[in-house]
Parts: sequence; structure tokens; C-alpha cells
Amino acid sequence: SERFGFKSIISVVLYPKTGKPWQLGLHQCSRARDWTPGEIRLFEEVARRIADGLDTLLTTRDLRASEERFRLVFENSLLPIQEEDYSAVKARIEALRPAFGNDIEGYLATHPELFEECAALVRIIDVNRASVQLHEADGKEALLVGLAQTFLPETAEVFRRALSLIARGETELTAETTIRTLTGRRQQVNVYFTVCPGYEQSWSKVLVSLIDISDRKRAESDRQAHLNFLLALDK
Repeated sequence: SERFGFKSIISVVLYPKTGKPWQLGLHQCSRARDWTPGEIRLFEEVARRIADGLDTLLTTRDLRASEERFRLVFENSLLPIQEEDYSAVKARIEALRPAFGNDIEGYLATHPELFEECAALVRIIDVNRASVQLHEADGKEALLVGLAQTFLPETAEVFRRALSLIARGETELTAETTIRTLTGRRQQVNVYFTVCPGYEQSWSKVLVSLIDISDRKRAESDRQAHLNFLLALDK
């Protein structure tokens, strides 16, 4: 008060949902005054409105910072990662739930057209540089066209498991499969499929990680061939 010449002050502490408390104050510098009950009520109402706006501002700031960190890690990861939107697929499956009940696998077996329909509904939002390299694509845009171009019979089977996952309300899947690169080459991979926290209801943000296991599978095949050769000699 002595430093800034305050004659009277009214203040309140704001407690936003994130971060530290804030102080909101109103200063009277020209003269001393008593704050009337009406002025206090008005000040408190203004403080509540500011607190609501502060919640939105801080939440948006934190989400933006979190998204920037995510994008930095996403883009520079050595692990091939794809961000995909399954919200339309989930909506379609939920609409069909009265028809299949608890037997989504049986329904898919008798309605193969649903598989192709759901594959077309998946939106690839983004892929990182490692994913572009794994798929032998010329750039991101070539992969954003859709999933079907990378499907082989083995890949399709994993996608069917993902549809069953949605129907059961589960959010994670790990599988070994084979994909087709955009140059037509078969590529053996481990697939890690997970719904991002906070998106379990919408399935609008799904991360799919692919790990190239072709060298490991070739080594296993070579070891097995060598073992079979030794067993044949022993006989």
C-alpha cells in the first residue's frame, strides 16, 4: 500500500482447475473507502466469471503445450507410428450392435462387406517419418489415402480383431502380421494398437505402432532350416 499509494483494496483468491492459485484485486488510490455489500457481491460475481475464463485459458494453454510435445516426440520417434481416427467405425459398430449382440465375429463372418466398409471409414490423421520409410512411400500424403492399400490377408485378420476389440469395449491390441508396402513388398511387423487416454468413448485418436520384424523372422527361419538339416543328418 505504501509503495503504490493504495488507500483501499478488495481482493479474492481464484482457484483454477489447473496450476497455482491467482489473486484478483481492485485498488482505490484516490481515497479510503468502505466497500458496500452490493459492491462486494458484484466483485465476487466478476471474480467467478474471470475464474471460469481462466480455467478455459489455462486448459487450452496446457493442451497446446502437451500437443506440441506429443508432435515433437511423434515426428522424431524411430518407431513407425500412425495416428488414426476410428470414430466413424465405432459409430457404425454401435449402430449394428442390436444385430450382432455379443457375437461380432460371427456377424463379420456372414457379412464380409462390413469389413471393407469399416476399413474405408478409418481416417489416417498423420504418420511420422519412420512410418513413411517402413511403408516405402514417397511421402506422408501417399499413406493418408487409407488403410486398404497396405492390406494383405494377414493384415485383414488383424483388422477384424480390431473391430472385435471395439465391440468388446477394449482399447489395446498387440499382434504379429504382414503388411504390403507401397512398392508391393511384403513386410512382417509387430502391430501395437492403442486408444489414447481420454478418447475411449469416441475412438477419434488411436495410435498404431509398427515394428519391422522381417530380419528376426528370417533369422528364425534360417535357424529352423539349419536344425532340420542337422536332424536329417542324424537320421
